Amino acid sequence: MDILEEYLKSDFYKKYRNTYYSDSILKDVFGRAITKHRVSLKNYEDVYEKNIEVMQDFIEYANKSQSVDEYSKWLMLRSFYIDPDRKSIIYDDQGVACSADGLISLRRIYNMCGLNQNLVEEYKEYRKAPIFHFPKETNGINMSRASVFGDRIDHTLYDIKRKCEGEKNCRLKLAYNLPKTKSWLECFKYNFERIVEWLKVGGIFVDENYNIYDLEKNDNTIIINYQEDYKREWTDSYYSNIKAKISKYYEERKV
Repeated sequence: MDILEEYLKSDFYKKYRNTYYSDSILKDVFGRAITKHRVSLKNYEDVYEKNIEVMQDFIEYANKSQSVDEYSKWLMLRSFYIDPDRKSIIYDDQGVACSADGLISLRRIYNMCGLNQNLVEEYKEYRKAPIFHFPKETNGINMSRASVFGDRIDHTLYDIKRKCEGEKNCRLKLAYNLPKTKSWLECFKYNFERIVEWLKVGGIFVDENYNIYDLEKNDNTIIINYQEDYKREWTDSYYSNIKAKISKYYEERKV
């Protein structure tokens, strides 16, 4: 039995047939020439909860599958996954739209957990609410920090602080010069303390003096300089420490 034949006989397909979720698998993974059904989810919480439901069903299918290899399962999951960040928009005092910037992507969780129940549990625990929001702009902070800092939020904050302090050689300088991001910085008068207060991350990602904690170490060490380079793949230490910070944020902010 080939992969497609097995999929079409699965309980997952029967449940999600003629919905966005199965349409995405058929079109993006199996190359079927179909138009995807729309999905109507209004906010971050709706997307987050629906993702958990569908992923849970998909994991059950993946565990029973005899034909689908691990990478193909990931492609299937990735095809229908909806990032809830796009549904979380807040505005600064000047009306600049800022979109959520998730700290742990589905791919990061998959790379650490594999395709199993642990993936669902990690997602459920560490993506239940957005924490950071940056101006919604092509090649802005949200997009640029992945390529520049390997998606590390601690060094991103360090760079933003340097920008606010008037440093010229910031790594995200191209993003800072974009219209919306520039307006966002001007809204806070390039005051890093005000940005931290707006984000509500004081005492968690920064200390009482607004120094940024080094999340590779997580021993209250603060960042005093850039790294020589930034790897695309996270260390186990950084992954574990960023989860601890997310949990602390949720606990203290009563999320």
